Order: sequence, then structure tokens, then C-alpha cells
Amino acid sequence: MIRYHPFTHALIGVPGRAQFVVACASMPVMSLLALNHQGILTFDNTRLALQINLGVLTVMPFVHAMFRNKWKAQYEERLLDVTLKLLNPDLNEKTRRRLEGYRENLKLQYHLALDWIPTYKAIDKIKWSLSLAVSGLRGSHPTALAKQ
Repeated sequence: MIRYHPFTHALIGVPGRAQFVVACASMPVMSLLALNHQGILTFDNTRLALQINLGVLTVMPFVHAMFRNKWKAQYEERLLDVTLKLLNPDLNEKTRRRLEGYRENLKLQYHLALDWIPTYKAIDKIKWSLSLAVSGLRGSHPTALAKQ
């Protein structure tokens, strides 16, 4: 049996659906800020950075699919462990509330293994906006405008 304290377990750092989508949406912004900070933010670098971020978001569901069964097994193992601890009649009220909160958070933290469709619908919207930005940048390059 796995023994752990619910609030010191490594799972606490796993993001829920909202945090995951916000992190995916902020990836292009962070890469552009890094390019700007280095002083190499150019038109071509902007387009390339957005294309790379689009590629990462496109490949992400396939990579997650490889780990989904493992994550689901981890979820079921941790859920079983917490449920068994909650069946202990000697638990005080504070520990019981903590374990119940941990059990509720497990489903949120394992959203990529249990219910990934809403997460990827949100990421598809991010991909759509990135593809619009990339196509807009491709058509509005200063040399492309000069040729028209």
C-alpha cells in the first residue's frame, strides 16, 4: 500500500483543466517574450515561433494518448488508496475533510486521462487562432507587400 500525506504528494503540482489550457495559451506569448528579451524578435522569428507552438499543440494529443492508460491506472490506484483511508473509522474530522478534498481534486488533476475532450476542444481554439496569426503574418511580410 502506498503511504503518503495528501498535501505533500507529488500530484499536488499537477494542473487541472483550466490551468493546463492557460499554460498552453501562454506558450506562444512566452516564446515571443523570450525572443524580445534576447533582442531577436523579428518578423520571421515571430512567424517561426508561432508555427513551432502550433506544431507542439498539434502533436500534444498524440503524445498524451501514449500515456493515457498509465495515467488512468495511477488515478485508480490513488483513488482506491484514498477511499480505503476514508473507510477508517478512527479518522478525525480534519483528516477526513482533507482526504475528501484530495479525492475530489484527483478527477480534476487527471483530466487528460479521464475526460480529455473538453481540454482538447479548448486547445483546438488556441490552435485555430495561432494558425490565423501565422497565415496573417505570412501574407503581410514587408517583402510580400512590396511585390504586390
